[in-house]
Amino acid sequence: MDHQQVNKDQYIPNVFANKEELYHSLIDDSLDGYYVSDAQGRLLFANNGLAQILGFSDASQLIGYDFFKIIPSDKLNKLKSKLGEALKNKLSELPIRTRVYRKDGSLATIEIKPVFIFKNNILIGTRGIVLDITQRMDVEKKLQENEKRFSALFENANAAIFTMEGDIFTDCNQMTVYMFGCESKQDIVNHYPWEFSPEFQPDGTDSGSKAKEKIQAALQGYPQLFYWKHCTKNKVPFDAEVSLNAVEVNKRIVIQAIVRDISHRIKAEEDLKHSEEKFRSLFENASIGLYQTTPEGEITMANQAAIRMLGCKSLDELKRRDLEREGFGPSYSRQQFKSQIEQNGEIIGIEAVWKKTDGTDVYVRESARVIRDSQGNSLYYEGTVEDVTARRNAERQLIESEKRFRQLNATKDKFFSIIAHDLKTPFNSIVGFSQLLLEDAEDNNTQEVLKYAQIILNSSERAMGLLTNLLDWARSQTNRMEFNPRLIDLSMLLQRVLQLFQDEFNRKSLHITTDIPDHINLMADMAMIETVLRNLISNAIKFTPSHGHIEVTVAIEGGEVLISVSDSGVGMSEESIEKLFKIEESFSTSGTNHEQGTGLGLILCHEFVHKHNGRIWVKSAVGHGSVFCFGIPIKG
Repeated sequence: MDHQQVNKDQYIPNVFANKEELYHSLIDDSLDGYYVSDAQGRLLFANNGLAQILGFSDASQLIGYDFFKIIPSDKLNKLKSKLGEALKNKLSELPIRTRVYRKDGSLATIEIKPVFIFKNNILIGTRGIVLDITQRMDVEKKLQENEKRFSALFENANAAIFTMEGDIFTDCNQMTVYMFGCESKQDIVNHYPWEFSPEFQPDGTDSGSKAKEKIQAALQGYPQLFYWKHCTKNKVPFDAEVSLNAVEVNKRIVIQAIVRDISHRIKAEEDLKHSEEKFRSLFENASIGLYQTTPEGEITMANQAAIRMLGCKSLDELKRRDLEREGFGPSYSRQQFKSQIEQNGEIIGIEAVWKKTDGTDVYVRESARVIRDSQGNSLYYEGTVEDVTARRNAERQLIESEKRFRQLNATKDKFFSIIAHDLKTPFNSIVGFSQLLLEDAEDNNTQEVLKYAQIILNSSERAMGLLTNLLDWARSQTNRMEFNPRLIDLSMLLQRVLQLFQDEFNRKSLHITTDIPDHINLMADMAMIETVLRNLISNAIKFTPSHGHIEVTVAIEGGEVLISVSDSGVGMSEESIEKLFKIEESFSTSGTNHEQGTGLGLILCHEFVHKHNGRIWVKSAVGHGSVFCFGIPIKG
């Protein structure tokens, strides 16, 4: 197609009325802002591009607008200073960046290229172009932030990172300085890498030639990852892992290297090797048997103790035995073992009979566990086995000795029973005569007689309580106390026991409250439960000061009857609580009025509650009273 020369002066009138209309159209349609202002900064002309930048819908809204008013106060003086400098030096199109307020109050970053207008050497105004560089400035800010972040990563990396052009270091991070034992980057930059390596590598290769070989390979596009023997500036060697890559920086190809000090890892691997050797020795020379088998029973590993235990001389000989069929006694078969370990994941302390190769029995104590994969499939069993044949023989002898001991113990129990029986009768007389003495003394109003009579009575009652508890405990320990559970009305029993202590309540002016539902039936031995209640209430009275408070409650919770006796007494320390219910650590303390206890009451409570398959416990703190509770399962 032939192109004819177009006369622009002839063509323009066909589209625009004149050149001025063309220029106005170009300016109005431009996305950049164009303006003309007077010397005071008031806009005389603005195009739609400037209106859009400043957030106005029409350029006409900007006519007469004071441009300086949209400059933030912290930027205004700086802007005026630059304009003044440009005016003084008669600079033309000096680019100025500043922040301005849009119509909606938001901030935009603009670049102004003003041209000063003079008339008779007097400034009459400016004209210029305004560019919206908000997005560009945001991008530049993000680039700067990214540069700072990556610079921080580079400097603070826990590996040495450096670059090389040719064979020379050009840059490095602080870890490089630290790793190479230098004082600053100047000790590294412009130096050769093999200056920080021994003369020869462990394989006998010259460090310089080998380093050049690796660098050339990386420059040819083959990233390198290899072990290297580096050293510090003072020639102290260390093991390193080196990674080399060729990267483009400012249109130049440089080598980027990452060096990690793996001396600790190498040492850890050596330590692990030594540890494996040590534990291999422990495994082989352990006095107990150690083994590993497949779930099907095939032995994969066993130490010498396990091999000898089954009467074999080597692991190969042991592997040839059919343990499934001939290796285990009938009391605990392989099938039982497998079923239990698969179900529970482990077996702890089972005792069974194994068969040696010569057919003799060996008693063993075995613990094992199953090792599974991530899907839960059994991989193998591993365990320990101990020959307890000697112990089993010793246990037989112990059983014979125990029989003889029981005979001697029976004689001792009988002796204690006779003593308790013979002492009980005279103490009954003492108590009886003491009561008569008190009655007679009250009639004669003899204070001294009353005093001594009361002492006799208290002493007699204490002795009687001691003997009663001793006798009950001895009968319980020798299984001569009959356990006769029957259906009892617990509420009536509690009321009867509380009535027994009415005089003690009155003597110490104690306030008693109860929360006992009517007609709670419980299958239990009435004598034992009554003994428990008497001891707990007696203790509460003993350790509660005058005018104190005691509360007895009964409730049914979780299939058991719960009885609690709480007091506002002196309480107990944790150390004292630890000693309760233990015959080997039984102890007695004085009450608030120096009352003495037998020391066996709580032991009896513990014995009797446990005969009912129940539980007993206490909650207490020094100075905050005590709560004794026991629970008996409900039985139909």
